[in-house]
Amino acid sequence: MVLEWFKTYMDPAQYERTSLKGVFAVIALAIFPETPKFLVAQKQYDEACSSVRFYYGESANISESVKAIERDVNEASSEDANLVDLFMVHHLRAALLLTLAALQNTEALWAILFSSTFFLEKAGLELWLAQWSSSLMAGAYVAGTTTGAIIIERYGRRKVLIFTNLFNMMSLALYVLCAEARYLFDPIKYGCLVMFVVFGYTFGSGVGPVARFIGIELVPLCYRSTLTAVCFAENTVMSFLLAFAVLPLFNLIGPSSFLISGR
Repeated sequence: MVLEWFKTYMDPAQYERTSLKGVFAVIALAIFPETPKFLVAQKQYDEACSSVRFYYGESANISESVKAIERDVNEASSEDANLVDLFMVHHLRAALLLTLAALQNTEALWAILFSSTFFLEKAGLELWLAQWSSSLMAGAYVAGTTTGAIIIERYGRRKVLIFTNLFNMMSLALYVLCAEARYLFDPIKYGCLVMFVVFGYTFGSGVGPVARFIGIELVPLCYRSTLTAVCFAENTVMSFLLAFAVLPLFNLIGPSSFLISGR
């Protein structure tokens, strides 16, 4: 049932690319060694050195890198940390809620990216152009991550997160406007594609990256893994549910569904 749903609403080319990427990811996981941090935590220093050499490169100072990792491991293990603290300790709870709020704005990406061809066809775009939309969005996302690395360091997390989210939400609102206004002025339908590209760029430049690391900057080292696991678990579940909810909603009320499910 799930497979048929994806085949129905996803661009077939996008479906094939997603499947192939999954296969390559599994192969890579089978080939790549364990992370140095885990190996150091397990006192497997020889394997940790090999892992550092693999991930850091031959030019890296292997012994110093392993020592630095060991210091992090010792610091993290020197304090008692448990899951309940994230909900009971005030500053940890604040970091958790902030991270969850930031990640909420990332949940629309997959529903839009996977079904962008479907959405743009419904907006009246030619099939070939609609099919290119996912590639254009992916390109905009890559461009966003490239420039975002510079912007984030120059202007800080807070400003980047606020303004990229603002433009990200505006792009979806303008998509709805273009999709509805095409009945009055047909060429404006191409604005839907432009807004999807803007959505991809703003997501890559700040919405996605900042949301994924802001939490670990707010909590002690010993809580970072737990915070990340909790937040990403919630984000994955909500993204999955949204991906299935947005298409029936789109079929029911049209482009205006983005005003409800996009944020």
